[in-house]
Amino acid sequence: MVRVAGARVFEVQGPLDESVANAKAVWCERRSLLLELTDEAGRIGQGEASPLPGFSRESFDQVCTELVGIDWASLPELDPAGSASGTIEKTIEERLDMANLRTPAARFAAETALLDLTGQVAGKPISQLLAGTGSARPIETALRPRVALAALLAGDVLAAASGRVDRGYRHLKLKVGRSPAEDLALLATLRAELGPEIGLRADANGSLAPEALPAWLGSAAELELEFVEEPVPLGALKALKGQRPSPVPLAIDESLSPGDEAGLPAALEAGGYCYTVLKPSYHGGLIRCQRLAGLARSRGVEPVVSHLFEGPVALAGAAELALALAPCPPAGLAPHAGLEHWPSIQIPAFREAELVPHDTPGLGLPPLAERLAEEAGVRLKELRP
Repeated sequence: MVRVAGARVFEVQGPLDESVANAKAVWCERRSLLLELTDEAGRIGQGEASPLPGFSRESFDQVCTELVGIDWASLPELDPAGSASGTIEKTIEERLDMANLRTPAARFAAETALLDLTGQVAGKPISQLLAGTGSARPIETALRPRVALAALLAGDVLAAASGRVDRGYRHLKLKVGRSPAEDLALLATLRAELGPEIGLRADANGSLAPEALPAWLGSAAELELEFVEEPVPLGALKALKGQRPSPVPLAIDESLSPGDEAGLPAALEAGGYCYTVLKPSYHGGLIRCQRLAGLARSRGVEPVVSHLFEGPVALAGAAELALALAPCPPAGLAPHAGLEHWPSIQIPAFREAELVPHDTPGLGLPPLAERLAEEAGVRLKELRP
C-alpha cells in the first residue's frame, strides 16, 4: 500500500542559456515547482509543475497555491494493484479530485509523484502501471516497442540539424510562423541538405495567416513534411476546410482545451487532423493524456507526446506515457534547452535518439532537491503553506 507521510514543494528558477522561442513568445528564464512526496518507508515520489507563460492557461501562482495547499495526510492510501472499484489510474484520479486540483500543471505534478511512489512500491516503471486504450506492451521488456525521438531545432538550424542527425535522430521539428516565406525556404534547404529519409515537422503555434494558408501548405507539400502542427487556430481552420483538404497532414495542439475529452472528437473532425499533440502538463496528467490518445486512435488520429520545455521530472513522466502508448509516432521529447539549469541525470527511458522500455521502478530518478541546492545559478526555495 502507498500512504503519503510527508510532502515538500520547492520553487526552482534558472536561466536558459539558449533562448526558447516560437512565433509568439521568447523565454529566457524558467520557473518550476518540484514536488516531493514521501511514504512511510522513506521512498520519495517526484512531480514537476512548470506552466509555460503565454501557452499554459494557468499562472505559476495558481499552480503554487494548489500544490502547497494540499493536505496529503487526509488522502486515503493507494493500493498499487488498484481497488475493488477500479484500476490504479482511477484510484489516483479519485485522490487528485479529493485534493481539489484544478489547474492542469498542478494535477500533472501530483499525479506523477503518486505514480512514481506507486511504481516504486510495486517494483514497476510508470509505463507498466498505465493501462487502457492505446497501451500495447508485450510481457518481455526486450520485446516492448521502442519510441523514436523527434528533436526541436534552435539557434543555427542547419548546424543543429546536422548535429542531431550525427547523433542518430531521424525526425526534426522547426518552429515557423514569424516569416512564412523564409520558413519555407529554410525547410526546403533542410530537405535538400538532409535528404528524403529524415522526417521534418513544422510547428506554427497558430500564427500563420489564414488567408495565405492554402498556398503555404501547397508549397510545404512539395517538401514531404511529416505534419504541420497548429498552422492556424481551429476556428480559422474550420472555415478553410470546406475549400479543399490539406495537402499536408495536420496536427492539433493548443487549439484543444486542456483535458477536453468531450470536445476532442468534434475538434479532430472539424480540423481534418491526422495527429494530436499531447503535452501531459498542459492536459493535466499522463492518465488524461492516455484517455485522449485512446479517443484519437478510435478516429484514426495518432497521438504525439511532447513537452513544455520542462525539467527532467516532467520529461521522464512524458517518456513513460510515450512508452505506454507504443507503438506510436516519434515523440517530441528529445533533450531541450529547458533542462539547462537542472542537474544532469540519466532518465532510464532515454537511449540516444529513442525511448527504450526499462524495468526501473517509478520514474527511476534520484531525488533532485539536494542536487539542485548545489547547482550554481539556480534558485531553489522550499515553499510553506
